[in-house]
Amino acid sequence: MDAIASPARRCAKVSASCPRKTLSDVEPATLEWVDWFNTCRLHSACGRLSPAQYEQHVSTIF
Repeated sequence: MDAIASPARRCAKVSASCPRKTLSDVEPATLEWVDWFNTCRLHSACGRLSPAQYEQHVSTIF
């Protein structure tokens, strides 16, 4: 759980320093970040694939 919480805390710290003032300002930015985190970022433990690519690759093997 800490692996997920740490980037979320880091994101929250960055968001706190941004000009976003309300939940309606922060929510789209958070959802965009979560989408990037789950679909686009490359992860060394996944063979430099995004988590979505790795999951698709593994599902074709089994």
